[in-house]
Amino acid sequence: MSPAAHASYQIYLLRCWRSDPSPAAGAWRFSLVDARTGGRRGFASFDVLVAFLREQVETGSASSDEEAAP
Repeated sequence: MSPAAHASYQIYLLRCWRSDPSPAAGAWRFSLVDARTGGRRGFASFDVLVAFLREQVETGSASSDEEAAP
């Protein structure tokens, strides 16, 4: 696939889980894995996850290979 085609879309695997098994108490956590690079990023809140995705779409940049703690 050409570099231009790679820049036109991004592929992520999204994982969502509760930090506490109790539905009333547990906050959600999220991680994204870049399907092309295997790079993983963790997010402690939905708002931070959405902000990251918005930035990726608006700038057209691929996610980094850096791993961030959830």
